Amino acid sequence: MTIYILEIPRWRPALLKELMCSVKGKIRLKKRDREMVCAYALQAKMPRATGTRRVSLHVTLGKGMREFDVDAWQQSGLDAMKHAGLYHG
Repeated sequence: MTIYILEIPRWRPALLKELMCSVKGKIRLKKRDREMVCAYALQAKMPRATGTRRVSLHVTLGKGMREFDVDAWQQSGLDAMKHAGLYHG
C-alpha cells in the first residue's frame, strides 16, 4: 500500500467551537480549510482516491498554540480532505 503524507505548515483545521458561532463564520472557515488542503494536495501531486483509502490527520501544535480536544478539528479537517478527493466517505 502506498502511503501519502500531506504536510501543511502552520495550519490547523477550524475547531468545532469556532464552527458553532455563526453560519457565515462556519462557511468562511470551512472554505479556508478546503482551499488550504486542496492547494497543498495539488502541490504535492497526490492522486485522488479511487477506492478505499486509510486517512489519518496529524495536527502538530506550534509554539504558543493551546491544546484542544482530540475531536475538535475532525469535522472541518476531514471535510476538507474529502473535498480534495483524498478519500471517499
